[in-house]
Amino acid sequence: MHFKRLLLNLSLFGLAVARTYPNEQPRDNALVARSKNALAGLPFSHLFTRQEEIEEEDDEDACLPQACRGDSNCRSTTKKNAPRHINYARGDVDASSTVNETDENLFGLFKRDIDRPEQGGIDAWFSQQWDRDDMTEVPLEDDRQSSRNQKWDGGARKVGIKGMCGCTSVIIADKKGAYMSHFWENRHFKMFEAGRQDEFIPEVIEELENAIGCGDFDKRRDRHTKVAIYTKADSTTGKPRFPKSVDRVKQTLVEKIPGLKKKHIAVIPYHAAKDKSSDNSVADGKVIVAYDPAAEEGKAGFDVWAGTIFDKDKLVPATENNAPVISTRWNSDGSESDPGEDSGPDQDDEEGVADTNNGKCTWSWCTIL
Repeated sequence: MHFKRLLLNLSLFGLAVARTYPNEQPRDNALVARSKNALAGLPFSHLFTRQEEIEEEDDEDACLPQACRGDSNCRSTTKKNAPRHINYARGDVDASSTVNETDENLFGLFKRDIDRPEQGGIDAWFSQQWDRDDMTEVPLEDDRQSSRNQKWDGGARKVGIKGMCGCTSVIIADKKGAYMSHFWENRHFKMFEAGRQDEFIPEVIEELENAIGCGDFDKRRDRHTKVAIYTKADSTTGKPRFPKSVDRVKQTLVEKIPGLKKKHIAVIPYHAAKDKSSDNSVADGKVIVAYDPAAEEGKAGFDVWAGTIFDKDKLVPATENNAPVISTRWNSDGSESDPGEDSGPDQDDEEGVADTNNGKCTWSWCTIL
């Protein structure tokens, strides 16, 4: 009996001491809460969980219903390293007394602008983008189409393709994510220009129809939905080398994306020698969609960048290409922004949403025709 009473008294004494010294400092790398709670001096590992370099596995098969799964039709997340952070438990905890390893990064989020090339530095910028955790790259599959449909997931992210020296990529992006495809020159577009549809319809048109449906793209609901066709140029005229194929693709896009009109689609004729398209140190033959939830001045948005292109009949080398081919911004809180924040083809329908590029875009496709 006396022994039990002694243990009880010692326990009460320990609680009193803890109440007397509530501001214990962290010991042995353990995070310790500062509060008026009687147990404030004790390191509770279950209240604070330190997570370092968390691996998020590819969730490509889980992000859409069964009908939308497959090679391309999925707004997937690619494998990436999440930043180190601390999960705080609810309760009487003074967060300012603990060390949050992402505080500096979070403050920087509101100060930075979207990742973009420096003036005249588009080659260097492109060379730094591949093999990054925040890059989703469209693979080139032998003799068949390929694509990726990537959701933004709330963080800065990019979708890109390289190795383009004659093929075509269709790009669709909105507030939720981006779709990017790769269609072969010989197998798909050349055959269609020659009157053959046996490969073009199932691998190009049906692919686009499935991707649009699964991506839930809708320009009436989201006016920031942007569409581009990055296609090989005729080097003598600067116009698309496969005009019938491009027009058929535009027809499908307009039919399947509510609110989209042909004049809203940016057709971007490009030029890239084969050796440069496969050279990761240059921008030629490559396209990147760069998204940031804090692109600039509290706005979210994305830019579309490309290497050497034609603007009408004028060749614009990558070294002189200092503006995104498409750019759009919206308020980070989800409310609508001024249409003047956009560049690239946009709506000018009866709802009064006009295309005003606000001095941001000088390309010919930035003006409604």
